[in-house]
Amino acid sequence: MIRALAIALVAVTAICGGLYIRQIKAELAEERAKVSAYQEAAKVLSAHVKAVETEREKWRSVAEELSTVEGRDEALNPYERAVLDRVRKP
Repeated sequence: MIRALAIALVAVTAICGGLYIRQIKAELAEERAKVSAYQEAAKVLSAHVKAVETEREKWRSVAEELSTVEGRDEALNPYERAVLDRVRKP
């Protein structure tokens, strides 16, 4: 009788342990999927930041070039001043 109870207890423990391991593996798979999604998002964000930095550098060089153009110190009419102010806004 005690032997049968011991065997039943071992069997129940093994089944519960197996179920627990299955649950842990499922949770691990979910967390790995989240990490993968975060890594992909980081790649997209890095590419976007790089593109923005490249564009910013392009416009900085355009502004620098325009600052050396002859006649840059001449007075601007109101329309030109409005356009310039709009372009220079950060």
